[in-house]
Amino acid sequence: MTIAKAQAPIATAARVDRFTYAIRNIVAEAQKVEAAGTRVRYLNIGDPIAFGFHTPAHLITAVERAMRDGHNNYGPSAGIPAAREAVAAEYTRNGFPVTADRVFLMADRFSRFDVKIFGLEYLDADLKGGRGTLLLGAHFGSFEALRAIGGARSPARVRVLMHEDNARKLNATLGALDKSASRDVIVLGRPQTMLEVRDALRAGEIVGLLADRAVAHDRLVTCDFLGARATFPQGPFVLASILEVPIVLFCAVCDGSGAYRVRFERFDVGTAEARATIASQVQRYASWLEAKCRADPLNWFNFYDFFAQPRA
Repeated sequence: MTIAKAQAPIATAARVDRFTYAIRNIVAEAQKVEAAGTRVRYLNIGDPIAFGFHTPAHLITAVERAMRDGHNNYGPSAGIPAAREAVAAEYTRNGFPVTADRVFLMADRFSRFDVKIFGLEYLDADLKGGRGTLLLGAHFGSFEALRAIGGARSPARVRVLMHEDNARKLNATLGALDKSASRDVIVLGRPQTMLEVRDALRAGEIVGLLADRAVAHDRLVTCDFLGARATFPQGPFVLASILEVPIVLFCAVCDGSGAYRVRFERFDVGTAEARATIASQVQRYASWLEAKCRADPLNWFNFYDFFAQPRA
């Protein structure tokens, strides 16, 4: 006969004794208050039906069907694609444009996406000498894809120039996803903004901004764009000229199926004489953006009147 050896109980840490599960104790206290004549609203148990929030019939039917079809297990960590698309569409209809990919990209969870990068050697070449690079994009494609990929694969720290309102919203979102993200944002329009940009570039960092929007009091250049005349700011190109840093253009195009094509392209500022002609640089930038918009029009998220005539 085999006698099983008794196992000693697992000892617990002494500090565990200081914890108690008292979630229902509050009910007993509330009942005392109620017995004394005070009306109590019981919201602690999590019973919405008791308060008139009955489960919709279509939801009951959907849950029953899912259980019968075997869909009662844990879903994928990235969420069910159809559900994520539906939520994103609902937010967009309510005036908050968002894609189902955006939160994952901002949380640096881009391993689920098919990402191909082209032209990264241009950044490598510029940064080898220890000087920074000005990275110019537009309201085209996914800026979050660039930030996420940049954080993991960039040869240098990436700083982002943003308007104050956008920076505040981005920091509020990124703060919950990445505690260090807010340190990578340089807010436009402050007295110290250009000093921060200068210091970042001198430290060999990458400073990125969307160069198709004018900052307050920025001087504009009228360019040929999509068959009409449109205004673009000259500030980014003046900045590159003054600080004598190279410019690289970028965009991250999504084809709608989780595939992103990130492209970095050299922007030749030419000789000193050519650099002095800022207007020609702005036009070449506008032509670059036009080519991108014509190739992938659904990636152009524009809510800005490019074709409005500037005030005299």
